[in-house]
Amino acid sequence: MQDHIYKKVELTGSSSESSDQAVRNAIAKAGASLRHIDWFEVVETRGEVRNNQVNYWQVTVKVGWTAGGGQYVAIKDNGPGIPEEEIPIVLSAFGQGSIAIKSAEQGTGLGLPIVQ
Repeated sequence: MQDHIYKKVELTGSSSESSDQAVRNAIAKAGASLRHIDWFEVVETRGEVRNNQVNYWQVTVKVGWTAGGGQYVAIKDNGPGIPEEEIPIVLSAFGQGSIAIKSAEQGTGLGLPIVQ
């Protein structure tokens, strides 16, 4: 048997139908950005009760995949881009490039330095 490294993420699905449907909703939503999900583990189940009836289910699951299994996250960018010479500027705190300064978009220039 081959040794594997696994990655996992925890999320909570919900449903007014059933706990099973809450799990299915969580996995379907995760599948929109995570590829090649291999397994899930139920971590927590809870619900809302109204008039002595189960009204809503919330189920927290961990979904996982094999680290070497081709997992990827797709990122779509339709922004104007950053000129190469302005990259050091926009990566500094409060730095904004010429396109941001000319556009109507307001911002502080903290986004890229925070995630850097």
